[in-house]
Amino acid sequence: MKTYCICLIFLFAAFGCAGKGKSPSEISKSKDEIIYQLDVNRDGKIDCLWAQNVKDKNTPSTLWRKDDLNFDGKFDIEQFYTDGKLTLEKMDLDFDQVFDLVNSYENGLLSKAEFSLSPTGKTDMWLYYKEGKLIKKEVDRRHTGKPDYFEFYKDSKLERIGRDLDGDGIIDIWE
Repeated sequence: MKTYCICLIFLFAAFGCAGKGKSPSEISKSKDEIIYQLDVNRDGKIDCLWAQNVKDKNTPSTLWRKDDLNFDGKFDIEQFYTDGKLTLEKMDLDFDQVFDLVNSYENGLLSKAEFSLSPTGKTDMWLYYKEGKLIKKEVDRRHTGKPDYFEFYKDSKLERIGRDLDGDGIIDIWE
């Protein structure tokens, strides 16, 4: 189900707020920013909401953005930008109003991804990236709030696996 939702998210992000001829409307304007809204499917509910930084008239940039992917009137993706670059992204992949995926970015590249794969809503998988390449994966398989399974990557290829068997945060077994 989450794989399906991820595909839906990318399709919506790519095409949904483009609006197919629909125009966004301004709902707030100041000297520094303009907030826009768009009702993609024309059901009377806002599907896209975003703020544009207009301090520099020559290079306006997005400050934040929220999208309703399943058209239920609730935002499923929130994105935050600094200097026009994506810095934080939160996604509700199963539309239960709990963010299941939080991505952090540095210099426009993914640096960390945090997943909630269980119904608890707590993070139980962490992916770490360096220069956009996966370097480490941590998983909380016992749902204790701490990782107990570790994968280490070199050049995005799995190099080794570690397991913490007693929950002390120290890897006990290497594979």
